[in-house]
Amino acid sequence: MKPVNIYLQSRIKDACVFNSVHRHISKKTFKVQTKEHEISSLEKMVNALFDAGVSVEAFDGFFYCYQIPRIGKEFDLLKFKSNAVLNIELKSQAVPEKQILEQLLRNKYYLSHLGNENIFFTVETSSMTCYKLVDDSLVKSSIKEVASVICDFNSDFVSDITNLFRESDYLVSPMDTPEKFIRGEYFLTGAQEQIRNKIIQHIVSKRESGFFSIKGMPGTGKTLLLYDIAKRLSEIGETLIIHLGVAGASKDVLRKRIKGFNLCDSEDLKTTRSDGKKYSFVLVDEAHRVDRGRFNEILNFVREQNAVCIFSSNPEEILTIREKELGITSLINDVSSLGIFELSEKIRSNKDIHAFITVMKNLSRKDDFNTDYSDVEICFASNVNEAVSICSYYKRKGYVFIDYSRNEKSDIKLSLEDPFEKSRVIGVEFEKVVMLIDDSFFYDFSGKLEGVPVFNPEKLYPNPFYSSITRIRDKLAVVVLKDSVLFEKICSIISEK
Repeated sequence: MKPVNIYLQSRIKDACVFNSVHRHISKKTFKVQTKEHEISSLEKMVNALFDAGVSVEAFDGFFYCYQIPRIGKEFDLLKFKSNAVLNIELKSQAVPEKQILEQLLRNKYYLSHLGNENIFFTVETSSMTCYKLVDDSLVKSSIKEVASVICDFNSDFVSDITNLFRESDYLVSPMDTPEKFIRGEYFLTGAQEQIRNKIIQHIVSKRESGFFSIKGMPGTGKTLLLYDIAKRLSEIGETLIIHLGVAGASKDVLRKRIKGFNLCDSEDLKTTRSDGKKYSFVLVDEAHRVDRGRFNEILNFVREQNAVCIFSSNPEEILTIREKELGITSLINDVSSLGIFELSEKIRSNKDIHAFITVMKNLSRKDDFNTDYSDVEICFASNVNEAVSICSYYKRKGYVFIDYSRNEKSDIKLSLEDPFEKSRVIGVEFEKVVMLIDDSFFYDFSGKLEGVPVFNPEKLYPNPFYSSITRIRDKLAVVVLKDSVLFEKICSIISEK
């Protein structure tokens, strides 16, 4: 996206023409339909600033309705210098000051890593009331002060911000970055907040035991939402999260630092049941992973405790034939009489990797995306030695190696120290991953990727592959072993159209 001169932009009154010109000048690749009251609000502020002495030239360099790529966080107005950011939010009518403060604090979180002198204003244009964020507090300002800051930003402003924002700067995982989670250095989407508030409000007002269900596809933020709910519930009563994976060291960090918050993984659930502790709330992450016996064990435990239970699951992430036969997600729906909620918006989604995965699943969707796949690399290894060399190269660059080749005890796995076990992928996110695949995968006549369950007929391939690949935040390298036909088809994804 390119910056615009908001004086020139604000001279356009017609909404249709306004949006057309804005898309042309800013080179936006996505459609944002600015509404008439928003256009009027921009015009009123610009007129007031012009009367306060801001020249037409000083209105240059503003990013209007800017969205952080892959995150979706939007700002009304941004202007950048080498070591500073100016953010102005517009309100067409009066809103509560608490709401203004919350928005500016959220904006500060998203922009704090960009400069030492970040300045945040809100202008309510019906009365031209201005507010400024000062030391995390909201103070009254004036249009003259806003004008003065804009004039200061007129020299040496930055027009190319392509590399300023990275998805991984904002995505917080309680398992991967527990310290950030504990400090509250994260924000939920509107949909996540709505679900959280409904569940907590129901719990507080009804005071009844029973079961809730939160479901959604990979990348929709189920785990962060569940842990955020657990952290808030821990202020009301003893709270237990059952993490159906390997929690690792993060487990101890979270339960030691958050009062009333306990966490166990599938390996120590029996110990937790027998410790005699009374829990008011039990939350189950990745609940679709549980077997029938463990599911019934959790149900009995919750009922014994007379507790509230919240299941988080992905109905479509079924990795084994047994999981499919068990139909755990249907059982979760059956018991969730207190409410079933669904997240649909992907927030953990690198644009390039999301597009690549989608097309990799189905080659007929190549024309659905306009991206250069700059975060994806594809390599070919004609033999095991070459594969070892390539994967070792990526590991030295900080990539995690996950093996999806035919033989689980392959020479490659033995040659590379500490490969990441696929069973440990549950609830974990990765910055950079190198994945090895071979002729265990193939494309059918319609261009859909299929998997041959050679080494483990219980697995529903290629589902485990997708389960892992959707958890990558930043960079992906795919190494294809020996199968030149598969390699050529995958390479066709990134070929120029």
